[in-house]
This record gives sequence, C-alpha cells and structure tokens, in this order.
Amino acid sequence: MEGMSTTSSGRSQVRQSRAMDTRSRSIALIHGPTGLRVEGVVPAGSYSRQEMRLQARLLQQRLFGELEQLVARALRVPGRSG
Repeated sequence: MEGMSTTSSGRSQVRQSRAMDTRSRSIALIHGPTGLRVEGVVPAGSYSRQEMRLQARLLQQRLFGELEQLVARALRVPGRSG
C-alpha cells in the first residue's frame, strides 16, 4: 500500500505570525495490487503543528479502515466484506 500526503499553507511570502496561518492536508491511500484508492482532507484551519499531526493521524486511520473494507469487498474476503 502506498500513501501520499500534501500540505498547503495560507501564509504568503511575507512573514506573518503562525497564528494567522491556515493549514490543510490531503491524504490518499492506494492499495497497489488492486489499485483501489481512498482520499480525505483535513479542512483548512489554524492548527498548531501538534494539532495538525493529530488530525492527519486520525484521518489516516479512518481512511485505512475505509480502504481495508474496499479491498476486502473487492477480493471477496469472507466475513470482512460487509
């Protein structure tokens, strides 16, 4: 399984306080053998680095569960496809 993550920041080149910064993150998980893909976004907001790490980790865990269900359904794994 592969994963991709991108981050964007709302700050311009001018130095601004991090408190004025808005951040967002998009995460995509791809199951290589089947090509199935799930994507999600941490919405733009004023997150500290620690808060953003937590939100990204929670999103990744949720996406992993979704991907697991999709793969189980695609591969028709008994007891896991439903």
